[in-house]
Amino acid sequence: MEKHVLRLTEEQEATGYQVVLAFNQGRRHGPDDIRMLPWLDLHRIPVAAIRDLIFYGALVAVLLRRRVRADAIHIHGDWSAFLLGRLVAWLTGATTTVASVHGAIRGGIWSRVYRLVLRRYSVIYCTGAREANALRADGVRNVYWRSSGISDVYFREAEDDLSGEAKQIDVICVANLFPVKNLPLLMRIAQAMPDLMFVVVGEGPLRKTLEELAGDLALVNVRLAGALDVEGVRANLAGSRVFLSTSFVEGTPTAMLEAMAMGLPVVVSCSNDYSGVIVPGENGFVVDGWDPGLFSSAIDMVLADKATYRAISQRNREAARRHQWPYVANQISGWMEGARGDDGK
Repeated sequence: MEKHVLRLTEEQEATGYQVVLAFNQGRRHGPDDIRMLPWLDLHRIPVAAIRDLIFYGALVAVLLRRRVRADAIHIHGDWSAFLLGRLVAWLTGATTTVASVHGAIRGGIWSRVYRLVLRRYSVIYCTGAREANALRADGVRNVYWRSSGISDVYFREAEDDLSGEAKQIDVICVANLFPVKNLPLLMRIAQAMPDLMFVVVGEGPLRKTLEELAGDLALVNVRLAGALDVEGVRANLAGSRVFLSTSFVEGTPTAMLEAMAMGLPVVVSCSNDYSGVIVPGENGFVVDGWDPGLFSSAIDMVLADKATYRAISQRNREAARRHQWPYVANQISGWMEGARGDDGK
């Protein structure tokens, strides 16, 4: 079960909603939750449409057997999940349907596919502003942009656990070691900035490739820290000066928002539309292009002046509060309530 789904559930339950989760892997949150095919890890199936067909096929059987009724359904996934989610809504009698688009929407025929499968949903929210704007341009109604939420742990003052120790990490990246994260570019940036220390927090199938590349480039200023728990991530962010993302494609990276909550300036690739989060020069930079020199220049600019750095840090701490989980959950619940009112007219 994805962490953001569980966290949203907890927040909505705290405000009086009854939520039943249907999922494949993980532990039940509530007694009525539906764990589908636990003996089969569906994430190991590379084609999402096949995964969804298996999952929703099994779910339909359970819903028919239990005769489950619902006021609303909330589908997290991509086009195939949203298509099959309509069947779930019909079986449960749900009049309100919510779709969460967490990934990128490719152009061409895929834009038309998403338009078709989402057009009957009551509420659609995208974690990427670029995707929200594209769906609106395609004529899809009730589309919103909304990032995932940030845990309260990232809003504790850094001094609370580091006791004022000097920051040992100049540039930090929190990312799974997957191709889409474009981490070879980070290695090239580190090569161009040998006086700075770079740390990558995360694990994945590209670890060996990245270790070999670091060796080929003779890098001594890059450390792959591996996967860490929340407190470990927080401690590393608290000990860092700048957050860096080099991804090809993102929604709105939760790791970036967590770094902002810790007061870090952010330097990110043009992997989405970040105009609602980043004001260039005021709290970070969005780099247009994939030239390591452009990233190096942006990092230099946020580190150049102590007064400017302190101002950026304060702005980011304040801006990140709009992404705390209670705020995020209340906004999503508000959209759902509004949709229920419209459906009842």
